[in-house]
Amino acid sequence: FDDTSNATASPSKKARRSPTPNPGAAEDGGPHRIDPELDHLMACVHLARAMGAATTYQLHQKVTHILCDLDDDISWADYDPTSTHVVMFRDRSRGAKLLRCLSQLRQDDPAAKFMLVSPSWVRSKWPSTEG
Repeated sequence: FDDTSNATASPSKKARRSPTPNPGAAEDGGPHRIDPELDHLMACVHLARAMGAATTYQLHQKVTHILCDLDDDISWADYDPTSTHVVMFRDRSRGAKLLRCLSQLRQDDPAAKFMLVSPSWVRSKWPSTEG
């Protein structure tokens, strides 16, 4: 999620696409192709948008929350280069890549803070109608 906007208006389909292609994007520039194993993450991206979050596929210093496929017993974690490890991710290879990117962003801006969140954390923020 990114803190650059709280707009709740629904952008056009064209505006929802990332300005630069996702590694899984079709060669013809078509819609993003997401690994089917990550469908539960994409569903939470749409939920976050419905709650007013600005979302992006680009990782940059203005990003505040990063939706990750974390282990079941982890709902969220603040990124700390000295204590955040790949063991907290279901897919450790993807986790390692993300941690390398976050480390680089932190080197570029030592004040940058990132919160790693799971789909269950996003769902827990949805207002409950029970009560």
